[in-house]
Amino acid sequence: MTNDRVTDKELEMFAAEPQNNLVFAPNHAMAQMMAGELLALRRSGSELVEVAMAGLEYIDAIPADIAGAFDTMPGFDRDWAEETISDVKQLVLTGKPRER
Repeated sequence: MTNDRVTDKELEMFAAEPQNNLVFAPNHAMAQMMAGELLALRRSGSELVEVAMAGLEYIDAIPADIAGAFDTMPGFDRDWAEETISDVKQLVLTGKPRER
């Protein structure tokens, strides 16, 4: 089975050595720039997932009796947060959005 997803290593190689990859795209300069941007987006997405998960872990670490004394955070829904984190993880890992 072939993997149709370009790996981070392949993107790094493509962005760094354009003279070796002219076969992949007629407009190589644009493709090279896009490869660098895609790699940066993948890495940023992974980091944002880690930040969001750390925030949820922090919230979970607050003892229930103390947390009960706080008002709920307006606009924050834990199910929405967990679903969004899961969607981004899926996209970063596979390059494809989760089907709904």
